[in-house]
Amino acid sequence: MSTFRNQAASAVLSVVTVVSLMGGLAPVAYGQTSAADIQAQITALLATISGLQSQLTALQGGSSGSSYTFTRDLTLGSTGADVMELQKFLNANGAVVASSGAGSPGNETTYFGERTKAAVAAYQTAKGISPTAGYFGPKTRAAVNAAVVVTLPPPGTLPPPGTCASTGEGSVVINLSATPAGNPNAVTGTNVPVYGIQVKAVNSDIIVDRVNLALVVTNGSTTYKPSSFITAVTAWDGSTKLVTVPVNDSTLNTDSSYNYSVSVSGINFKVSKDQIKTLTFSVDTISQIDNNRTVAVYEYGSNSMRAHDCGNLSIYDASLNTTANQRSHTFKAGGASTLTLSVASDNPGGRNIYIDASAGAIDVEMLRFTANAQTADATLLTLEASSTFTSVEPSVYKLYDSTGTLLASAATSTTAGRVAFTNIGAVVPVNTTKTFVIKGDFPSNGSGMFATIAIPASAGNSLFRKGDGTTAAPTVASTIQSNGVHAYRETAILQFVSASIVKTAAVQTGGTLVSSTAYGTFVFKATAKGGALTLPTTAMLVIDVVSGTSATIAGQAATAPALTVSNDRTTNISDGDTVTVTIGALVKSSVDGISGSAGYFKMLMNNFKWTVGGTTVNNTWGLESFKTPDVYLP
Repeated sequence: MSTFRNQAASAVLSVVTVVSLMGGLAPVAYGQTSAADIQAQITALLATISGLQSQLTALQGGSSGSSYTFTRDLTLGSTGADVMELQKFLNANGAVVASSGAGSPGNETTYFGERTKAAVAAYQTAKGISPTAGYFGPKTRAAVNAAVVVTLPPPGTLPPPGTCASTGEGSVVINLSATPAGNPNAVTGTNVPVYGIQVKAVNSDIIVDRVNLALVVTNGSTTYKPSSFITAVTAWDGSTKLVTVPVNDSTLNTDSSYNYSVSVSGINFKVSKDQIKTLTFSVDTISQIDNNRTVAVYEYGSNSMRAHDCGNLSIYDASLNTTANQRSHTFKAGGASTLTLSVASDNPGGRNIYIDASAGAIDVEMLRFTANAQTADATLLTLEASSTFTSVEPSVYKLYDSTGTLLASAATSTTAGRVAFTNIGAVVPVNTTKTFVIKGDFPSNGSGMFATIAIPASAGNSLFRKGDGTTAAPTVASTIQSNGVHAYRETAILQFVSASIVKTAAVQTGGTLVSSTAYGTFVFKATAKGGALTLPTTAMLVIDVVSGTSATIAGQAATAPALTVSNDRTTNISDGDTVTVTIGALVKSSVDGISGSAGYFKMLMNNFKWTVGGTTVNNTWGLESFKTPDVYLP
């Protein structure tokens, strides 16, 4: 960290010089004076200057002056910091630009409009300047510049720009804040966070009042003038806006190497003694760009940051004034926006559904997928999917958003396996992810049918509209596949409840080592639909022993685990009723011949051979949850 401070003695000399020029006092020798002497001299000088200030104000007719020197003519359409300063001057000297809103006191702008012209004309009339046309030319500029008044603090005080509570000579520790981080997909607009400075106040409260920022705007090897893209820079204390500086020809600085920078002053950012806070900067940009813009921001110059401690001593820091401490953000043109489709985490698993003999099955959820938009809003226009089925295909497919709003329907495909949703018009806002759902209607003659639907990796003929109005195919990294739906007029609807496993360690009994065992318990519900469900028995169930996550046991038991089945019903389950089934599975590490050495394993249910009415099915799908946790069996 590079830090140095102005000594109070130089401040005394500057004040004394001003007073001397005004004929008030002779210069004070400061070379060998103590700090107390200097403070006493400053207090006395401030009292004298305060009196002189009052006299000067009276001589000028009580007008409130401006601390800004105007250097150019201003007229309708002019923009810049000097326009804002002119509006401030007019508002303070009886020629109010506006009583409220833009241009009113405290809400001055950088634009010279009709109300600014009228205020200039009123000032010209009051001061006898001719013509009174509202043009801020050489005559009016000279009169305004001559009305400068030195504003000083009350006698006996040396206040810093903010409220300072602690005493002592302070310093700062400056670091680049982790936020905002560089953003490769920044969006044009207002208050886009681009840079953060972490400030630690040491031995005193610290007030940061000015930061010089380098602004570099590029696209590849092309460098742009920052004002062609950035319109303003704003300093923030959390969510509190501190100051906004327009970025234009008046505020941009350029060095001999054509590096651009802007000075953000009047920040008044307070950090309490021994505390750490983050000073954040944002930019406003133009809304439309023809190609990408990369904006790099870092502190600029050898005195890039200026602050004050409670003794009003200036502190300068240049810790972050190199490109090594920059943050880079890429603002992409609308044509570079993307829409990415992915399978949703809550995509439904394989399952059975009941087909009504007259109505079939309506709105059966088949697939959930997400769409994520980057750089700009994206509008999904068309979506092509592929359907796989046996026996009979669903009569219609429907696309919904996650709120249940129907977006589009697609009748049975005219080309085998092709399902095309058109005229969707679903907007996905930039940097957000939306969920979509594909459902199907199954016909009444579809008993025994099986159907899936998928969005191919190539995205087929799917199409979305970008922020700039052009269109493109969305990105699909890998095929988005639904799990199978099995439709029957007589079926069992299965619902997983729980699965657990308990191990019993090997014990020594009469000199014989008894094998360790594990006991798995599965609980599920089965609902009969379309006929009576035969009460489940061990013969209908298959439980396998497989390697656990640590995978130290290969294969399954040479002999299936010993099973027991208990039901909360004693007779077959009538149509529409539900039975709760509890399965017990016992495995012994030696008796059941698990191959390999000791290790982790789990049990899972692989098949439930159910019978409903006259339909018997080996149900091997939709059982992904029917498994125990891992257990170690020596």
